[in-house]
Amino acid sequence: MVAGKKSVNSLGIKAVGKYKLVITLERRIPYFDKLMGFAVFFPQSEKAVKKYGSKYGTASKYMIYNGPFVQKGWTESNLSWKMVKNKYYWDKKSVKLNTITWSVQKTPSTSYNLYQSGKLDYTSLDSSQTKQLKSTKGYTTLNQGAIFYMQFNIAKNKYLANTNIRKAISLAVNRKGLVSSLGGKYSDPASTARTTPSCFHHQLKASTRPQPRRARRLSTSTRA
Repeated sequence: MVAGKKSVNSLGIKAVGKYKLVITLERRIPYFDKLMGFAVFFPQSEKAVKKYGSKYGTASKYMIYNGPFVQKGWTESNLSWKMVKNKYYWDKKSVKLNTITWSVQKTPSTSYNLYQSGKLDYTSLDSSQTKQLKSTKGYTTLNQGAIFYMQFNIAKNKYLANTNIRKAISLAVNRKGLVSSLGGKYSDPASTARTTPSCFHHQLKASTRPQPRRARRLSTSTRA
Protein backbone atom coordinates (compact mmCIF):
# COMPACT_ATOMS: atom_id res chain seq x y z
CA MET A 1 0.00 0.00 0.00
CA VAL A 2 2.78 2.43 0.97
CA ALA A 3 4.73 1.54 -2.17
CA GLY A 4 1.68 2.28 -4.31
CA LYS A 5 1.38 -1.26 -5.64
CA LYS A 6 -2.11 -1.90 -4.26
CA SER A 7 -5.38 -0.07 -4.68
CA VAL A 8 -6.76 1.95 -1.76
CA ASN A 9 -9.95 -0.11 -2.14
CA SER A 10 -8.05 -3.22 -0.97
CA LEU A 11 -7.02 -1.59 2.32
CA GLY A 12 -10.12 -2.78 4.20
CA ILE A 13 -11.28 0.69 5.21
CA LYS A 14 -14.35 2.48 3.93
CA ALA A 15 -16.48 5.43 4.94
CA VAL A 16 -20.15 4.71 5.45
CA GLY A 17 -21.91 8.05 5.36
CA LYS A 18 -20.39 11.22 6.84
CA TYR A 19 -19.78 10.01 10.39
CA LYS A 20 -19.02 6.29 10.26
CA LEU A 21 -15.83 4.43 9.34
CA VAL A 22 -15.78 0.64 8.86
CA ILE A 23 -12.44 -1.18 9.24
CA THR A 24 -12.02 -4.87 8.32
CA LEU A 25 -9.06 -6.64 9.97
CA GLU A 26 -7.14 -9.67 8.69
CA ARG A 27 -7.21 -11.19 12.19
CA ARG A 28 -8.71 -10.43 15.58
CA ILE A 29 -6.93 -7.74 17.63
CA PRO A 30 -8.61 -7.46 21.07
CA TYR A 31 -6.99 -4.07 21.80
CA PHE A 32 -7.74 -2.54 18.40
CA ASP A 33 -10.16 0.03 19.82
CA LYS A 34 -7.41 1.15 22.24
CA LEU A 35 -5.04 1.73 19.31
CA MET A 36 -7.50 4.24 17.91
CA GLY A 37 -6.59 6.51 20.81
CA PHE A 38 -3.12 7.11 19.33
CA ALA A 39 -2.64 10.39 17.44
CA VAL A 40 -1.50 8.59 14.27
CA PHE A 41 -5.05 7.26 13.88
CA PHE A 42 -6.82 10.59 14.33
CA PRO A 43 -8.99 11.73 11.38
CA GLN A 44 -7.48 14.25 8.99
CA SER A 45 -9.02 17.23 7.26
CA GLU A 46 -9.66 16.13 3.68
CA LYS A 47 -9.63 19.76 2.57
CA ALA A 48 -6.16 20.34 4.05
CA VAL A 49 -4.73 17.06 2.74
CA LYS A 50 -5.84 17.89 -0.80
CA LYS A 51 -4.66 21.49 -0.52
CA TYR A 52 -1.10 20.68 0.56
CA GLY A 53 -0.71 17.37 -1.27
CA SER A 54 2.68 15.69 -0.76
CA LYS A 55 3.84 18.60 1.44
CA TYR A 56 1.11 17.92 4.02
CA GLY A 57 2.62 17.50 7.48
CA THR A 58 6.20 18.27 6.36
CA ALA A 59 6.39 21.74 7.93
CA SER A 60 4.42 23.99 10.29
CA LYS A 61 2.84 25.92 7.43
CA TYR A 62 1.57 22.73 5.80
CA MET A 63 -0.62 21.71 8.75
CA ILE A 64 -3.82 22.95 10.39
CA TYR A 65 -4.49 23.24 14.13
CA ASN A 66 -7.47 23.03 16.48
CA GLY A 67 -5.66 22.82 19.84
CA PRO A 68 -4.57 25.50 22.32
CA PHE A 69 -1.37 26.22 20.36
CA VAL A 70 -0.30 26.68 16.75
CA GLN A 71 3.13 25.49 15.69
CA LYS A 72 5.39 28.04 14.01
CA GLY A 73 8.78 27.70 12.32
CA TRP A 74 9.20 23.92 12.11
CA THR A 75 10.65 22.90 8.72
CA GLU A 76 11.18 19.16 9.28
CA SER A 77 14.95 19.40 9.77
CA ASN A 78 15.48 22.41 12.06
CA LEU A 79 16.17 22.01 15.77
CA SER A 80 14.04 24.86 17.16
CA TRP A 81 10.45 26.03 16.72
CA LYS A 82 7.65 27.79 18.58
CA MET A 83 4.16 26.98 19.83
CA VAL A 84 2.01 30.13 19.73
CA LYS A 85 -1.35 30.55 21.49
CA ASN A 86 -4.23 29.75 19.13
CA LYS A 87 -6.59 32.73 19.07
CA TYR A 88 -9.34 30.55 17.59
CA TYR A 89 -9.17 27.86 20.28
CA TRP A 90 -12.57 27.33 21.91
CA ASP A 91 -11.20 27.69 25.47
CA LYS A 92 -8.42 30.22 24.81
CA LYS A 93 -9.18 32.12 28.04
CA SER A 94 -7.86 29.14 30.02
CA VAL A 95 -4.54 29.08 28.15
CA LYS A 96 -2.02 30.99 30.29
CA LEU A 97 1.04 30.88 28.02
CA ASN A 98 1.43 32.93 24.84
CA THR A 99 4.51 31.26 23.40
CA ILE A 100 6.53 28.11 24.06
CA THR A 101 9.93 27.73 22.41
CA TRP A 102 11.09 24.17 21.77
CA SER A 103 14.71 23.23 21.10
CA VAL A 104 16.27 19.85 20.38
CA GLN A 105 19.58 19.10 22.11
CA LYS A 106 21.70 16.19 20.99
CA THR A 107 22.92 15.18 24.46
CA PRO A 108 21.31 15.28 27.94
CA SER A 109 24.38 17.11 29.31
CA THR A 110 24.03 19.92 26.75
CA SER A 111 20.37 20.31 27.62
CA TYR A 112 21.11 20.40 31.34
CA ASN A 113 23.88 22.99 30.91
CA LEU A 114 21.47 25.25 29.00
CA TYR A 115 18.94 24.82 31.82
CA GLN A 116 21.58 25.75 34.39
CA SER A 117 22.50 28.89 32.45
CA GLY A 118 18.86 30.01 32.31
CA LYS A 119 18.43 29.39 28.58
CA LEU A 120 15.89 26.60 29.12
CA ASP A 121 12.98 26.46 31.58
CA TYR A 122 12.68 22.68 31.47
CA THR A 123 14.85 19.70 30.57
CA SER A 124 14.54 15.95 30.94
CA LEU A 125 17.28 13.98 32.71
CA ASP A 126 18.82 10.64 31.87
CA SER A 127 19.18 7.91 34.52
CA SER A 128 22.66 8.97 35.68
CA GLN A 129 21.64 12.64 35.96
CA THR A 130 18.53 11.62 37.89
CA LYS A 131 20.62 9.90 40.55
CA GLN A 132 23.04 12.82 40.81
CA LEU A 133 20.51 15.67 40.79
CA LYS A 134 17.56 14.28 42.75
CA SER A 135 18.27 16.63 45.68
CA THR A 136 18.81 19.71 43.50
CA LYS A 137 16.38 22.65 43.70
CA GLY A 138 13.93 22.55 40.83
CA TYR A 139 14.04 18.77 40.49
CA THR A 140 10.54 17.41 39.87
CA THR A 141 9.18 13.99 38.97
CA LEU A 142 6.32 13.82 36.47
CA ASN A 143 4.19 10.85 35.47
CA GLN A 144 4.34 10.44 31.71
CA GLY A 145 2.07 8.42 29.46
CA ALA A 146 4.75 6.03 28.22
CA ILE A 147 5.64 2.38 28.68
CA PHE A 148 9.01 0.95 27.63
CA TYR A 149 9.37 -2.76 26.98
CA MET A 150 11.68 -5.42 25.60
CA GLN A 151 10.57 -7.44 22.60
CA PHE A 152 11.51 -11.01 21.68
CA ASN A 153 13.16 -11.62 18.32
CA ILE A 154 10.90 -14.47 17.26
CA ALA A 155 11.94 -14.20 13.61
CA LYS A 156 15.52 -15.40 14.19
CA ASN A 157 15.14 -17.68 17.21
CA LYS A 158 13.00 -20.80 16.91
CA TYR A 159 12.79 -21.23 20.68
CA LEU A 160 11.51 -17.71 21.27
CA ALA A 161 8.87 -18.36 18.63
CA ASN A 162 7.26 -20.71 21.17
CA THR A 163 4.53 -18.92 23.16
CA ASN A 164 5.18 -20.87 26.38
CA ILE A 165 8.91 -20.08 26.29
CA ARG A 166 8.15 -16.38 26.04
CA LYS A 167 5.62 -16.64 28.88
CA ALA A 168 8.17 -18.50 31.02
CA ILE A 169 10.83 -15.83 30.47
CA SER A 170 8.33 -13.08 31.23
CA LEU A 171 7.29 -14.77 34.48
CA ALA A 172 10.92 -15.20 35.53
CA VAL A 173 11.87 -11.55 35.06
CA ASN A 174 12.29 -9.49 38.24
CA ARG A 175 10.59 -6.35 36.95
CA LYS A 176 11.24 -4.25 40.04
CA GLY A 177 14.91 -5.16 39.98
CA LEU A 178 15.17 -4.39 36.27
CA VAL A 179 13.43 -1.03 36.60
CA SER A 180 15.52 -0.15 39.65
CA SER A 181 18.75 -0.82 37.76
CA LEU A 182 17.66 1.48 34.93
CA GLY A 183 15.91 4.36 36.62
CA GLY A 184 16.09 3.86 40.35
CA LYS A 185 12.96 4.62 42.33
CA TYR A 186 11.84 7.16 39.74
CA SER A 187 10.37 4.56 37.41
CA ASP A 188 7.69 1.95 38.08
CA PRO A 189 7.27 -1.58 36.73
CA ALA A 190 4.23 -1.84 34.47
CA SER A 191 1.55 -4.18 35.77
CA THR A 192 -0.99 -3.12 33.12
CA ALA A 193 -1.01 -1.15 29.90
CA ARG A 194 -2.35 1.77 31.91
CA THR A 195 0.16 4.60 32.31
CA THR A 196 -1.53 7.54 34.06
CA PRO A 197 -5.15 7.98 35.20
CA SER A 198 -5.84 10.24 32.21
CA CYS A 199 -4.70 7.70 29.63
CA PHE A 200 -6.60 4.79 28.13
CA HIS A 201 -5.91 1.41 29.65
CA HIS A 202 -6.42 -2.25 28.90
CA GLN A 203 -8.17 -4.36 31.51
CA LEU A 204 -5.52 -7.08 31.55
CA LYS A 205 -3.48 -6.96 34.76
CA ALA A 206 -0.26 -8.77 35.56
CA SER A 207 1.84 -9.28 38.67
CA THR A 208 5.14 -7.39 38.82
CA ARG A 209 6.67 -10.08 41.03
CA PRO A 210 8.80 -12.81 39.42
CA GLN A 211 7.07 -16.21 39.42
CA PRO A 212 9.84 -18.81 38.96
CA ARG A 213 7.63 -21.83 39.73
CA ARG A 214 5.12 -20.97 37.02
CA ALA A 215 8.00 -20.16 34.68
CA ARG A 216 9.60 -23.57 35.38
CA ARG A 217 6.32 -25.42 34.75
CA LEU A 218 5.84 -23.69 31.42
CA SER A 219 9.41 -24.33 30.26
CA THR A 220 9.20 -27.97 31.36
CA SER A 221 5.92 -28.57 29.51
CA THR A 222 7.44 -26.97 26.43
CA ARG A 223 10.45 -29.31 26.45
CA ALA A 224 8.16 -32.29 26.88
